[in-house]
Amino acid sequence: MSNLSIIILAAGSSSRLGTPKQLLKLNNTTLLESITTKALQLSSDVTVVLGGSFHKCYEVIKHFDINIVKNENFETGMGSSIA
Repeated sequence: MSNLSIIILAAGSSSRLGTPKQLLKLNNTTLLESITTKALQLSSDVTVVLGGSFHKCYEVIKHFDINIVKNENFETGMGSSIA
């Protein structure tokens, strides 16, 4: 593995869509699972930042060997997830 660290920003509330975008299905898997799997192919140091729909998203990715962070301030925007 490389020295690359990957942060997946998935804290949005998907308010316009009305359902968690992270959990939309694509090829029999969710978008969140798909991107997490791809990130782990590049690095063993993967962090996923969740916020909106935290518990639903957490249940989908908790089995991955990754860091999961909850952004309590996700409604303030992407900057708070990066911080």
